[in-house]
Amino acid sequence: MANPLIVEVQDELTYLWFTATIQDIQEGKFVVKYTDPSFDCQEEAVQEGRVRWNSVFKGNCDIDYEEDSYVEVRHRPSEGEPLGWCLAKIIHKRGNLYFVHYENYENIYDEIVVQEQIRPVNDRGCIEIDELKRGALKVPGPILSWATTDDCVEKLNNVIAKTGIYNASFRPEDAEIVFIGEKKPVDRAIVLISFVIDHQKDLAQIDINHNNIAKSIENKKAMIKNQAVEEVLVPRDVLGIIIGKAGANLNFIKQEYKVNIQIIEADAEDVHDYTDTIIPENKALIRIFGNNRNWVAEAKSYICINKNTYPIEKDKIDYFRGYKNSILNDMKERSGCVKIFVHDPIKGSNEGEIEAIGNEESLENLRLLIETHMDYYDTYQDKESENVELITQKSKYNSYGKNFYTNDDQKGAGGNKRKPKRGRN
Repeated sequence: MANPLIVEVQDELTYLWFTATIQDIQEGKFVVKYTDPSFDCQEEAVQEGRVRWNSVFKGNCDIDYEEDSYVEVRHRPSEGEPLGWCLAKIIHKRGNLYFVHYENYENIYDEIVVQEQIRPVNDRGCIEIDELKRGALKVPGPILSWATTDDCVEKLNNVIAKTGIYNASFRPEDAEIVFIGEKKPVDRAIVLISFVIDHQKDLAQIDINHNNIAKSIENKKAMIKNQAVEEVLVPRDVLGIIIGKAGANLNFIKQEYKVNIQIIEADAEDVHDYTDTIIPENKALIRIFGNNRNWVAEAKSYICINKNTYPIEKDKIDYFRGYKNSILNDMKERSGCVKIFVHDPIKGSNEGEIEAIGNEESLENLRLLIETHMDYYDTYQDKESENVELITQKSKYNSYGKNFYTNDDQKGAGGNKRKPKRGRN
């Protein structure tokens, strides 16, 4: 990375030469910025005859200067003022000390200086405006703030290093980046920085989009915070039932009760952004929120699905199933449960179970239905015994022959017995 080209600018009053950089060219003058921070005015517009190329010597040169030779001395006119270079003649020298005389300078006197303050005369000459080209690029509004950052300065210095221009700087008064240098390098610098500007515009738009999203999130968080909220923990393995095919169940609840629903699992990264509830690994948290507290409560009761099991003795399992699961299906319909299963006893056990999935109300309904159905077990067993006895008796009397008729086989009081079918003679 390169820094802007340093030039030297002559002060009109003291005739001292101070280091500066060329920031711009306006109305036939150089706009320069002094490198010494002690200058009250950091920038100044000066005529081209007052700007020259910087000396290749920086002072403290290991040169044996002769008496009566001209040199430039780094001089500070008075305390607190910046250092500048001025022309002087060596009158006498002794070791590392030089007695010099300043010529053509007002208020500058003869003095003794050390060798570190001396350099050869800068004979590189003044810079003419026609030698340089000024290029400029407007900085779009969305990235004006970027143009004042250290990142912009770093990228401009990179362009200086890559193209060889003398300087590139942002001019806030005109909202543009100005390039100073020879024609071809300046043209190349404009190409590079225009590309940089396009990238910064893209990044600025991305930042704007991100900020809008962040604001939207904060607004939604605030809205959620001010709404009625209900939370319920449900087993993870019933989430599919709660959600429904393609989200049908959730969409129904949202539309029916005018609520929003959020499902948070235990391993969610942002779980603590929404709730302080501890979520076990085998469960998920369902948050229901909306403007109407009653509707939120009703939606919770609808969505609060859980699993429960009811122990059933081994010899009563078929009693609860019914013919082709008729009893089981009837209890499912009456209770409002989502699903009901019967599990046979495991090997060595005399007890099976009914497993049901539903909300709190439906599970309680099922419990009561199971108890009610169980109350009739002995009665049904007695009826079954009676039925077996009747069938046995019927079979016994049927054994007397096919021509034995009962009242069920007669019509009217007169008997009117059925005539047997006649065979062919």
